Amino acid sequence: RLRGRLLEYFDQNQVSTISSCYEEALQRDPTCSYSVERLTEMHRKGYYNTTRLLERIALHLDCVNGKPSIWEELVSCFLRLFSDRTTDYEDCISCNVEGDASIDAFSSLSSVFFEQHTRESWKLRCKWWMNRHFSKNIYMSETAKGDCKLLASKASCASHMLGPGFPYVKAAKSYLSKQEAKHESGFLSRNMENSVKLLQSLEKLT
Repeated sequence: RLRGRLLEYFDQNQVSTISSCYEEALQRDPTCSYSVERLTEMHRKGYYNTTRLLERIALHLDCVNGKPSIWEELVSCFLRLFSDRTTDYEDCISCNVEGDASIDAFSSLSSVFFEQHTRESWKLRCKWWMNRHFSKNIYMSETAKGDCKLLASKASCASHMLGPGFPYVKAAKSYLSKQEAKHESGFLSRNMENSVKLLQSLEKLT
């Protein structure tokens, strides 16, 4: 991490080396939010791709509760990766995927998830995070703190991973509406409407 910071300061052109430094730092310490934030900043500048950022954020959130800004970035990753499924669908057809059900399932997925190991790891993560991040007890704890921004960003992720009908998502939407948190409620509503329903798509390919 220190090497990455020094390179950013003295030689910003070595973007590949800088990103590798932060990736290695995250592998050693997945709880390091600083490394995630630096990779996110590089991504916003066009120096780091969305797929790699998705995986690094997920690794981080496997180990920590996560800041609202990091959850929001995960939401953005899902939306970017699923924003153009037509090309992915055509790639899938060209790879001779057999069976109408498989083709239909692949057509709803980003190409990031075409590889079996990635699909399986994300399917497990979706199910694990039901209790890790999106349980009733977690929801009660978060509403007690009144952090509407955290609740909205997490519920938006839950909507993309588990669907807009997932209990945590619906409870968060109700809470935000009652709190008259218009910005946060609107953010969640937009993501519910555009939910990528990741787990549902992954399970069709089991």
